[in-house]
Amino acid sequence: MSSLRSIVAHNQGLNLEGNFRHRVEFSRDSGVGMKISVDGAVPLSANDVSFRDPFSGWIIANEGGDD
Repeated sequence: MSSLRSIVAHNQGLNLEGNFRHRVEFSRDSGVGMKISVDGAVPLSANDVSFRDPFSGWIIANEGGDD
């Protein structure tokens, strides 16, 4: 198992209104840029030169998660 390493951190809360479908997207460009967006806003972005495997990103969608 590999060790856990953080390249960026966001310690502020996100105000996600209830009864709304939120979209969280983790993406990586063809270079070293990575970003996390929440409903189109980008609270986190970073450059990581240590991860070179092909990876374009993934998406999480949640609707009604606070019920």
